[in-house]
Amino acid sequence: MFFVVLILSLTAAKVTELEQKLSNLQSGTMHAGVEIEVFRSRIETLEAEKREAMAAFDRKASEVDQVNADYQTMTGRYQEVKKENAKLESQVRDAKASEMSQKVGTTRMHRVADCVNWMKRQD
Repeated sequence: MFFVVLILSLTAAKVTELEQKLSNLQSGTMHAGVEIEVFRSRIETLEAEKREAMAAFDRKASEVDQVNADYQTMTGRYQEVKKENAKLESQVRDAKASEMSQKVGTTRMHRVADCVNWMKRQD
């Protein structure tokens, strides 16, 4: 009978130990389940933030593309205006040269007329 009691007490101790291990495993499993849910929630949050960041990046990339296109347009227009300005400056120089030539001719004609008038008075 002593052996039966000993075996039963060993078995009861083993059962208690196994129940404790099972309880620990169940507690760990619940804790792991909670952690999994926390991580899933964090992943969803990070994915949403990533989508928002990508959308912001795409908007900025579009803005940069538009600024580059505007810059190219303005650069082309600047070159056109620069050519037109050079053309106008050349026309102004030509007009001034023509005006000076006309002034010289007019002055020469006045001198000739003055000489002719002087000669007429000398007669």
